[in-house]
Amino acid sequence: MDEERGLDGSTFESRYSEAPPDSDPKSSSCQARQQDQAERDATLQELASLQERLPAAVAIVNNSLGSSINKVEAQVRFVQAHENDTRTVQEELRESKLQVANLTGELSGVSLTSKNHDNGELEDHMRYGGHIKFP
Repeated sequence: MDEERGLDGSTFESRYSEAPPDSDPKSSSCQARQQDQAERDATLQELASLQERLPAAVAIVNNSLGSSINKVEAQVRFVQAHENDTRTVQEELRESKLQVANLTGELSGVSLTSKNHDNGELEDHMRYGGHIKFP
């Protein structure tokens, strides 16, 4: 039985068998295999180099992330502290407004006329938009 041959004259079995590689350094297939092996060796060396540098790169990234996380946490604490201060100030302001309202209510019942003033000048003064300066 005649086997079918490829364009290069090789048979199917010879192309895909595990026959030892062509040892003639001048043949094109031998040169191609040598070039492939050289490329594989270079790739493996590059991978080994990357594997050696990987832990250091991971440490740098972790340190950077840790630093960034610490900064964000500090900013959050700062904002929270100021929110508490703002709430305290707002509460104090509300209390002050209530005190002013209470004092205003109390003062509304007090007569502004004084027996020490002649002819009710203080009352007239207040009635027409004047201001009292309390000592």
